[in-house]
Amino acid sequence: MKKILLLLTFIIFTGQTFSQNIEDKPIIYVGGYVGYLLNFHNADFNRLRGYPNCCPQFTDGSGSSPAVGILLEYPLNPQWRAGLRFGIAGLSGDLQREQKIGNTEIVRADGFDNNEIADALSNYEINSNIQIIGIEPFVNYYPIDNLNVNAGFRIGIMNNSTFDQSERLITPTNVVFTETGTRARNEARNQEIPETNTLQFHPFIGIGYDIKIFKNASFTPEAKFYVPLSNISEENWSVNQLYFGASLKFPIMPSKEVKTIKKIEYQRDTVINQIAGLKDKELKLLTSREELKSKQVDDATIVETKTIFESYQLNIPRDAKFNESLVITGLNRDGTRQADPSIIIEEVETEERFPLLPYVFFREGDSQLDKTSMNLLTKSNIDKFNPDKLDWETLKIYSNLLNIIGHRLSKSKSSITLTGTNNNLPKELGVPNLSKNRAEAVKNYLVDVWGIAPGRISIQSRNLPAKPANNDRSDGREENQRVEISSSDIAIIAPLDMKDIVRTANPPIIEIRPDLWSEVGIDKWEINVSQKGQLLRNYSGVGNGNNNSWDIEDEPIPSLEEPILVKLDYQDKSGNKRTIEKNLKISQLTIKKKRFELKDDKRIERFSLILFDYDKSELTEQQKKLLQDIKSKIQPNSKVIISGFADRTGEEAYNKELSARRNAEVQKILKVSDSQLVMQNVGSSELLYDNSSPEGRSYCRTVKVSIETPVK
Repeated sequence: MKKILLLLTFIIFTGQTFSQNIEDKPIIYVGGYVGYLLNFHNADFNRLRGYPNCCPQFTDGSGSSPAVGILLEYPLNPQWRAGLRFGIAGLSGDLQREQKIGNTEIVRADGFDNNEIADALSNYEINSNIQIIGIEPFVNYYPIDNLNVNAGFRIGIMNNSTFDQSERLITPTNVVFTETGTRARNEARNQEIPETNTLQFHPFIGIGYDIKIFKNASFTPEAKFYVPLSNISEENWSVNQLYFGASLKFPIMPSKEVKTIKKIEYQRDTVINQIAGLKDKELKLLTSREELKSKQVDDATIVETKTIFESYQLNIPRDAKFNESLVITGLNRDGTRQADPSIIIEEVETEERFPLLPYVFFREGDSQLDKTSMNLLTKSNIDKFNPDKLDWETLKIYSNLLNIIGHRLSKSKSSITLTGTNNNLPKELGVPNLSKNRAEAVKNYLVDVWGIAPGRISIQSRNLPAKPANNDRSDGREENQRVEISSSDIAIIAPLDMKDIVRTANPPIIEIRPDLWSEVGIDKWEINVSQKGQLLRNYSGVGNGNNNSWDIEDEPIPSLEEPILVKLDYQDKSGNKRTIEKNLKISQLTIKKKRFELKDDKRIERFSLILFDYDKSELTEQQKKLLQDIKSKIQPNSKVIISGFADRTGEEAYNKELSARRNAEVQKILKVSDSQLVMQNVGSSELLYDNSSPEGRSYCRTVKVSIETPVK
């Protein structure tokens, strides 16, 4: 390899020298190439001859290796060149195969009976190290300037063909092979591949592009694909190769009979400087410039003198000064702060009712269901659908509206009515039967996927809905392009009730700030927050440090009463490393623990009421029935919070007044005493959901009821 590199260097230097004085056409191109080979192994054997292996069959593998060499190109005409390359390339690669093996081949490492272990997973691996010295005759064709397409073949002689082999157990971790007593067998290291084919033949095709980089020289990025005509050995084992690399070419031109003598002279100066935190003395080149002068001595001799002016700095180390601290602050829910806080994790029973928005919104002028926001299932996977397992997110629940209704219809004998509507404007009125087609699309999904009998689904159609949104606004028009779902059975479109135990933290936010300073500057830092070996959070950065906010209620949440370890590792720019550690106390107030210790606990129930129609506050009969159910859950010691909301349509002051009217309608039914009641007229000052979608705006027209009831 060293000889090849030296030869390549010599040719590049010679080519640059010979190409200084040119005529019209080059005699020949010389240069070198270097690149990277991606090796794709194709195999059809289970062992190399003479080496035992239990592998069922090796089929494929991969690897990579460098390629380097020298080249010659002879121009035949402006478009064609004949060429020859000589160099070194690798065919190395790894063959692997995994297989479950029987119980009889393994034993437990601890000596106990392994009858309960049915099988183990074993990995078979052959790592090959193959190198060839090759010669490549080829032709280049230039269809356009600089771009060339080439083809040829490589004849290679192997100068290295060794391999490593092993079979290792992957799982389970507590067994070993019976025959070796270890987790490996059939091992071989640095062995010659048996019965190799010394000569390797690879036709190839490729492409390249010549880029002029300086006078008379070109840099050519190139890619080639090699196809094998011979196997690595007597086994069925061959290698395809994809080559990416570049070549440097110099044209050798007829030169004039002028002798050039080159001289190099140096002028240097050095400045000494002391630097804090430096480990060893170092000499740095600050500036360098060159002056080139040429003098014609006589008709046959030119003297070129290059003078190099260099300025150096000698750095001498000295100790650096530093300061360090790890600041941990708890941010309480009331906005107060506490240093090095103790954390309390508390479990609270939570029940939430998610109302269903019985509308499917369509794109303008369109009736295709797959272009809506609905999550559409296939008939083969509806058995896996469980409404109780959906995420606690209103819009995600809405996206499964048709699946929830299909699931409920499949469990009952009830019927539904689908009413298709449009925005009553020319673009939609010009589509024949658009409203009906929208309703038919929803019906087809329920019939074809959920298996609902067609007779249980009635179809109606009209232009604007019976209770339309503001059709003068784009938001309103979008909401009027829909299918409405109704049923005489309230259970079909009833809200979705979900229960869970929520873990809350006090303080809920921990701020962690590394306060670092070093005379030489801070290079990088890392903070790991862990509990009994489990990593909870990781923060990292550069420089002196910044404030990192830990929201404790985001997963993973600390689950033990073991102290939480906050560890800061940092390194200054001179390479010095330091560590700071702090412990935070933590308490876990589980529901069981709170009740066992007779501490106060509470149950939280949340309910949302929709639909309030656009710009309306009147309750439907169905909503009144739901409110009676909510009213039954309010105890004398309950705290009730009624919060009214609106969408982005309209002025904020009007929306606040609208939400107050909606709250008042709810309070008329619930009749909560003033001592238990908190009323919040939010309006549109806080948008619950993304108002860019019709469902997001519809879900904002709501009143939320939260009931917090102490439990002894």
